[in-house]
Amino acid sequence: MQTQLVPDLTILKHHIQHYRPGEITINQKRYTQPIILKELEPLKLWNITSIEAVSLEDLNALTANTEDLIIIGTGQMHQHIDLSKLAQCKNPIESMQTRAACQTYTILAQEQRPVLVALIP
Repeated sequence: MQTQLVPDLTILKHHIQHYRPGEITINQKRYTQPIILKELEPLKLWNITSIEAVSLEDLNALTANTEDLIIIGTGQMHQHIDLSKLAQCKNPIESMQTRAACQTYTILAQEQRPVLVALIP
């Protein structure tokens, strides 16, 4: 008789398979534009051109109607988001390199923790 002590949480709706600068592969599909992932919701394109161009409206759109942790992957290098914009957002927002954001999202989603990630390849 086999006993499973921990449920299998390895099956995610958005399985990030690969990241390299300028490209993210999710569920066998390659993305070269910014995207938004939240487990159990459809993948969305994020209509921004760069982290420097992210507006307060863009940040508020990420935090609207959610209590999730918000993570922003800023690309190959960590880039800071204007603190005055972050201070005006409803939810805390963490920014990090996109590679780290992909890894953090995967771990938190596997743990079934509420997380939303916006990724700039």
